[in-house]
Amino acid sequence: AARDVRTTQRDRARQELDRVEPMARKGLASDQEQDDARHAVAEAVEQLKQAEAERAEAQAALAEARVAVREPEVLRRQQAVVSARLAEARAEVALQEVNLADRVVRSPIDGVVDKVFVEAGEYVDASRYLIMVHEPGRVWVEARIKETRLAPIAVGQPVNVSVDAYPDRVYQGRVKRVVRAATSQFALLPDPNPSGNFTKITQRLPVRIALDDPDERLAPGMMVEVAIHVGG
Repeated sequence: AARDVRTTQRDRARQELDRVEPMARKGLASDQEQDDARHAVAEAVEQLKQAEAERAEAQAALAEARVAVREPEVLRRQQAVVSARLAEARAEVALQEVNLADRVVRSPIDGVVDKVFVEAGEYVDASRYLIMVHEPGRVWVEARIKETRLAPIAVGQPVNVSVDAYPDRVYQGRVKRVVRAATSQFALLPDPNPSGNFTKITQRLPVRIALDDPDERLAPGMMVEVAIHVGG
């Protein structure tokens, strides 16, 4: 509206100038009247420019306001899209974690790997041995004692253990368990002696000895000598 008013004022000022200038040339209008008309035109033009600038600013503000009104809805839609993609990514990560967990075989204990039975890339099933592991802090000694010398041995008796690999040290331990069956009875295929013939052979029975102070140097399968203190 302001622009229209300023446009009308400019047009009228120009009309007035167009009327005064010919009259001034003929001496029918004074120079002051001509200057006033020119000044009025210039002022009207300047006011029109200002009105147009104000109109442009108002239109820009209106456009920004319209964008601001639509922006929350646009942001909500973008957020919904991002949330959906994030949910898909999390589901994919969870699926891959499950797949990875299915392909990982974890040892039930912390220990040292003694032997590996498979090669990388091999297919294995539930019955296949993969590795042999032992816990350095939970090694024990299994001594095979002749049955004729088993009577005085009892749980809790102190034991000195000498390891062939480390002759400079004697380990201390105690009798943990005395098995009351000969080792031959635990064979995969024990001899049933079907012929009826019998030859008396002194049997050996396993005695488990727990070590008081094991260290990481001890490993399964090492040869040892034990001295069980049965007196007192």
